Amino acid sequence: MTKYELIQEYEERLRFLQMQLQAKKAAESRIPKNVPAFSGYQVHMRERIELLESASLIQVRIDMIKIFIDRLNHLK
Repeated sequence: MTKYELIQEYEERLRFLQMQLQAKKAAESRIPKNVPAFSGYQVHMRERIELLESASLIQVRIDMIKIFIDRLNHLK
């Protein structure tokens, strides 16, 4: 596999992860924020926390791939 092919593959992964991140953030924004405790507030908070945690992990992967692509671009 050439450097160019490797960069293309990782850029494809990057686009996929960015779409996943956008979907997670959109899902999180649809969760009601001010819900009375008796109507499932804890459930909504747990969903929000899970979405934000997974979004954070996706963001870390995105950042790592960007660094990797940058380093590949600087190889001779």
